[in-house]
Amino acid sequence: MPDGEIPGGDTLDLSEEVDASVGSTIGKKLIKKFGKKFVTKKLPRIIYGKLPKAVIKKITLKKFEKAWNDLFLGSVAGIVSEQAYNYMVKNHVPKWAAKSAAAVLYGVIWYYLN
Repeated sequence: MPDGEIPGGDTLDLSEEVDASVGSTIGKKLIKKFGKKFVTKKLPRIIYGKLPKAVIKKITLKKFEKAWNDLFLGSVAGIVSEQAYNYMVKNHVPKWAAKSAAAVLYGVIWYYLN
């Protein structure tokens, strides 16, 4: 992704928040760093634009944004990937495309966190 799409163009310092088991979530970290409007409105659109066409054929942007905001934001990256895969397969996305899309989600989240 171009740096211009990242507010501030800098990275998160997670050195003080390494233990995910204490309740820190990716959603909270993203919101803290980039703001709620970016995380809930712009980021899902950026991610959606990077998904395989097979996913986009089965899941609309509106449905993806709702799933992002309802399911994905409160999860850690590994769970996001798993939930995304299950959600897409449930919506009749081919398994190969769902797996690819889940990997994209995982990568994009860590891109914005690091």
